[in-house]
Amino acid sequence: MKPGKSVILLVIGASLLFIGLANAQQMSQPMTNEKPMGQKMSHTMLKPMPDSLRMQRHIQMLQDSLGLTADQAGQIKTIMENEEKQMMADREKHSSDIKALQAARTETRNSTDKEIRNVLNKEQLTKYDRMQKEMQSAGKMHWKDHTKTETQK
Repeated sequence: MKPGKSVILLVIGASLLFIGLANAQQMSQPMTNEKPMGQKMSHTMLKPMPDSLRMQRHIQMLQDSLGLTADQAGQIKTIMENEEKQMMADREKHSSDIKALQAARTETRNSTDKEIRNVLNKEQLTKYDRMQKEMQSAGKMHWKDHTKTETQK
């Protein structure tokens, strides 16, 4: 074999080896939010959204869906901030009693819902009720997906 050909073959071989090693190293590092093989993505695999961002998005969704005025949006933001503070207080107060915590959270959510309803006009209230029903039915469907056994899937 000519010396020029052996150098070319050596370079090609080294390149293929380098590419293979680089690819193997990349494959061994998990990607962010990538699910393990054969498993569904769970909520715990995703990074949680900060409460302040979640609240902003919720208020923006209500503003877009219901056509809230700036004043209404401000009132609802205050209501939701108070709810968040109450939820944290409930969590501290009932940290050892899950049933009491659930009851307190239900009471807080119901109170918040009443306060939000008092801010809305009649037309907005109709839309709000429709949205609540849609979210409840979507939540029930989502919950059914989580309660299926592997044999049912």
